[in-house]
Amino acid sequence: MSIRHYDKVGILSHTFNVFAKLEWNVQELENIVFKEREACVVNIRFTGDKGKLSEAIEQIKANKDVLDITC
Repeated sequence: MSIRHYDKVGILSHTFNVFAKLEWNVQELENIVFKEREACVVNIRFTGDKGKLSEAIEQIKANKDVLDITC
């Protein structure tokens, strides 16, 4: 999963809370901060029930600082 987001406090925490509720386990994480430190992209590899993917995307996008999600 790749999440484009603003470089603000709490976005990754919000994402990890969604993962925890769905019982997904983060195995790898890379957060890239772009020039000017305004936006980032986090790439997450995880295990868990991918049947809940649309539910996760909806919950993560509820954060106003999330710009886009691709899987």
